[in-house]
Amino acid sequence: MIDQKEATKRYRDKLRKERPWFLTLFSVRSRCNGKNTRYFKKGIKNYLTEEKIKYIWLRDKAGLLDKPSIDRINNDGNYTLDNCRFIEMKENQRLGGKIGGKLKSQLKGAK
Repeated sequence: MIDQKEATKRYRDKLRKERPWFLTLFSVRSRCNGKNTRYFKKGIKNYLTEEKIKYIWLRDKAGLLDKPSIDRINNDGNYTLDNCRFIEMKENQRLGGKIGGKLKSQLKGAK
């Protein structure tokens, strides 16, 4: 008999293999719905469904990335189909809310 910790690990491993975008969606939902998170406090909303995040995953070929990370193009914007993309985790951390040294939200035409 396996313990709860092992069962959870197996379930997550299965999800990562069969629906790798789902864990990202789970994280996005947690960020936006957790009343003590900075996303919730800033009013950031999630408008992504599993179908939409799967579309973004496939569009951006996230399965080919070493460590895919969801990025909001406009850091002040919501999680929407037009405002999200998958990029490498290191790139997302390096950007830290910036593109080309400017805050993403200050760029013309940022969504």
